[in-house]
Amino acid sequence: MLDLKTMFDRLVKNKSTTDIFIERRMRFIDQIIQQQNLDVRYQIIDPAENKANQLLLPKN
Repeated sequence: MLDLKTMFDRLVKNKSTTDIFIERRMRFIDQIIQQQNLDVRYQIIDPAENKANQLLLPKN
């Protein structure tokens, strides 16, 4: 589940980016998916629904 449209587009539509850090991580993720023969499905969610944000972002 992703809350960023740009990342969703990168993963689902395989759009490239100029960010070398993201591209390297994507190659790594793609390798794991292929090696483990995983069935990956991406879903876009509202940032407020992202439970990881509750843990990562400081509370005011």
